[in-house]
Amino acid sequence: MVFDSVPSVLPVLERFLVLEDTVLRHLTLVLPERLRKLRLEKALAEGKTGENTTITSDEPEKKEEKAEKTEKSEKEVATAEQTAE
Repeated sequence: MVFDSVPSVLPVLERFLVLEDTVLRHLTLVLPERLRKLRLEKALAEGKTGENTTITSDEPEKKEEKAEKTEKSEKEVATAEQTAE
């Protein structure tokens, strides 16, 4: 699992991994930017989008944007359902 997060998330994630029965071992590393770019290039070369190569934590600004997108999606679904009827 590769993710990009604020440092305050690490203790919570590590605690979860310790308590999770299905995780036998884990190791937290800091990947240099060069390695991140290499992983992205490799994923793109293999035909992957590269979006799933890194998990990012939602910062407060991104949460607001995500909420707006969700509201728009819900409105589009409601509109589509009304049109279908």
